Amino acid sequence: MTEKNRPGSYVENKHRYTKGRRITMMIGGNIIAGFAIGLYRLSAFGIDPFASMYLGMSYLTHISFGTCTMIIGAVMLAVQFIWDRHTVGIGTFVNMFVGYVADAAVWLSNDYFHIEYLLWGRILVLLLGTALITLGVAMYMDAKLGIPSAQGLALVLQKAFHNKLSFRLIYTFIDLTAVAAGIVFCLLAHVSIWNIIGVGTIAAAVVTGPGVAWWSEHVTTEILGENPDSAL
Repeated sequence: MTEKNRPGSYVENKHRYTKGRRITMMIGGNIIAGFAIGLYRLSAFGIDPFASMYLGMSYLTHISFGTCTMIIGAVMLAVQFIWDRHTVGIGTFVNMFVGYVADAAVWLSNDYFHIEYLLWGRILVLLLGTALITLGVAMYMDAKLGIPSAQGLALVLQKAFHNKLSFRLIYTFIDLTAVAAGIVFCLLAHVSIWNIIGVGTIAAAVVTGPGVAWWSEHVTTEILGENPDSAL
């Protein structure tokens, strides 16, 4: 009997290879997404809807953006774990650290390299951030190793409403609530709301869905060796 045909050998090795590739993609996707959020912050054109809440909280509490992401993420994770724990995986926990990647990107640009961005530079940074965040989200979602807490919360609410409301509608409501919370935090901190909302916020809201779908269909499913029909 050949090694390939021996029961468990080839199949188990292939399974470990696929699992390793998914873990690598999930971690890489979160790093890319975190770096993209940092680029949004550097562009000063506004950041994606959910991150606006984290940044507003950071302004108010003087706690780092990454730590605010972790705190709010932990609360949402608790809700997700209690009501829909099958959506929780290693990717759910790793996603909670993306805020620290964003902090690192901002620190490298502002404090280490002391880069000053002109208008055209800010536009380029925004465009790059938009492209990267869609890629990062596609990578960690297609890895299927756990749903991030924000999306997990939307699934919990969808189940609470007995699937009478669509996931897209619920997630849009969550995004709008996050932006509203970010605005309130900024007002309480006496910081301009334009630090968190702007063209970048609109770009993230409009482009993320189609962008993630494109990366999923043409890139991430190919990397995983899956049928493009299984794309997001």
